[in-house]
Amino acid sequence: INQSTTPADHPSTLEWGLAVALSIYAAVGAPFAAYIPGLCDLAQRKPKEKKLSPEEVARLEREALRKEQDEEFAQAMMEDKIKAAEKKKKQEAAEAEARAKKEEAEKKSSAVENYTKGIKAKKEAMEKEPAAGDGVVMLRIRCPDGTQLTRKFKTDGSVGSLYDFVDVSRHDKAQNTADPSIHIAELAEFEYNLVSTMPKLVLSDRAASLSSAGITTSCALVVQPISKD
Repeated sequence: INQSTTPADHPSTLEWGLAVALSIYAAVGAPFAAYIPGLCDLAQRKPKEKKLSPEEVARLEREALRKEQDEEFAQAMMEDKIKAAEKKKKQEAAEAEARAKKEEAEKKSSAVENYTKGIKAKKEAMEKEPAAGDGVVMLRIRCPDGTQLTRKFKTDGSVGSLYDFVDVSRHDKAQNTADPSIHIAELAEFEYNLVSTMPKLVLSDRAASLSSAGITTSCALVVQPISKD
């Protein structure tokens, strides 16, 4: 029997009354069952399955199909969102990489420009090579690429004049290569110290004179790169 207590769910008043009685039995229990013969059997009897009409079957099938379509649509929307997020992430990464490369290129370009201006100023300020004599030493400077630079310097001249000579000489050599721009860009970022092995000296104070820095006789120097680590 249909145990719904809603009148509209029953074809007759009698069935609805029985359903109400069953609900009372379920709430109150066995004592009430004595007043209505067979109520206990009715309560324990499984409700009959309602036979669906073809229209109801079609409606349920449409609802099931619509639910399935809605779930598929929601899944597709979620996948589209994930793909869009991944695409955006890749695009942002590519744009960030492009910006970094552009900034690095601009930085190198600025460094080359400043380096070139500095070389020009050093050439204009560089004194002529002095003649041999008292207070003059002959220095041989070995560069990282194996190039040997030789020149005479006054011992009362500055250590900075040695660096200027090295910078100008290496710049002029770079200009005579097959691709000057690459070599000049490398020199623009190159940092180094001039080092003497005998006597063992690091000529780091560019304002000091050669004699006060320990260079009083002819000797060999080495261009020693400064590590950026």
